[in-house]
Amino acid sequence: MTKHINEAGVNMRADLRTMQQDVIEVLSSKKLIVSSVAPEAFRQKLREAGYYSQWRETFGEAPWALLEKISGSLA
Repeated sequence: MTKHINEAGVNMRADLRTMQQDVIEVLSSKKLIVSSVAPEAFRQKLREAGYYSQWRETFGEAPWALLEKISGSLA
């Protein structure tokens, strides 16, 4: 069961990336400008606002460690 749930999550992320790219292409074709944010600059603003510390406290150390295993350090 866990294998299939994890597989579905990975597939969902791939589908979302494809959909996001499709939306960007449609908007760009209509002459709209789509800006992208440098992930580290965005993460720094979230750190400064206390966003990560709030969610780390809410979910606890074990789930937070799993998240950081995938995303890298958010602290």
